[in-house]
Amino acid sequence: MKLRRVGLLLMLLVGAEMFAVPLAAETRSTDASSSGISNNQAQSSKAENSAKKAAPAGAATKQAAGSTTAGAKSKVTSRTEAEISALTSETSDQLYGRVNVSRMTGRSGWWIRAGYGLTKTRTYSAKKVNETEVGTFSLDSQYRRDGGHKYTFISAVATIRNRSPYSSVYGDKTGYYMLSAGIGKTVMPGLEGELALAKITRYEDETDHRITPVYSLRLKTDLTDSMILDGDTHLVQPFTEDTLVDTRVNLTYKFTPSLSIRLTYVANNMLSPVQERTGWDRSFRISLVFGSTRN
Repeated sequence: MKLRRVGLLLMLLVGAEMFAVPLAAETRSTDASSSGISNNQAQSSKAENSAKKAAPAGAATKQAAGSTTAGAKSKVTSRTEAEISALTSETSDQLYGRVNVSRMTGRSGWWIRAGYGLTKTRTYSAKKVNETEVGTFSLDSQYRRDGGHKYTFISAVATIRNRSPYSSVYGDKTGYYMLSAGIGKTVMPGLEGELALAKITRYEDETDHRITPVYSLRLKTDLTDSMILDGDTHLVQPFTEDTLVDTRVNLTYKFTPSLSIRLTYVANNMLSPVQERTGWDRSFRISLVFGSTRN
C-alpha cells in the first residue's frame, strides 16, 4: 500500500516536471514576443517623431531654396539715361541728344539707345552767309535671351544723315539700316562677341540692299569705382576687302549715381563724312549724362 502511494507520488512529480518545462518555455516565448513588439513599437514611434521633425525642416529648406531661386530669376535692373551735348562757335553750332533705356533680368534683357544730332555750319563770303544743316539719327537696340554660356539675340542698328540744302557734291542722304539675328558669347570678362546674319539697306549714291554676315564686339568694363569704359564695333562682311565698320567708344566718369560726364568717339565708313564725298566719318563729343537705376 505504501509502495503504491510512493509510486503515485513519483508519477505526479514527474508529470508536474514535464508540464512545467513547456509552460516556462511558452512564458519566455510570450515575454520575448511582447518585448519585441514593444521594441518595434518604440522604434516606429521614434521614426515617426523623427520624420515629423524632419518634415518641417525639409519643407522650410525647400521653401527657402525656392524663394532664393525665384528671387534670382525675378531680379530686374532698369537703367534710363538722358545724354546732352552742345557746342557753339562763330562758324558752327552743334546740339546732340540721346536717350538710353535698358532692362536686364536673370534670363533675358533688352536695350534701346536712340540719339539725334544737329549741326549747323556757316561759311562767309563778301555778299552773304551760307548755312548748311546736317541732321544725324542713330539707333542701337537689342533683345537677348540667355542660354548659359551663350545667348541668342535680335538687333536693330541704324545711322542716317540728312543734309539741307541739297548739294550735288555731297548728296542729301547717307547711312544704313541693319536688322540682324544671331548668337553671342562672352569672350572674356567685360567683352562679348556676336555672330549674326543681317539684312542691310544702305543709302549712298544708290540704295543698296544686301544680306551678309556681321561680326560684333561689345565691351563694358569698370576701370575704377567711378569710371566705366564701354563701346561696340560692327564689322559688316568681315575679313573681306569690302569690310564696312561702325564703331563707338564711351568713357564715362560718374560724379554721382545720377550725374556723369561722357567722352564719346565715333568712327565708321558706312556713311559719307560731313565735308567729304567718301571716306571715314569721325566725330568726338563731350556730354552730360543724367541717369537713374531701378532694381
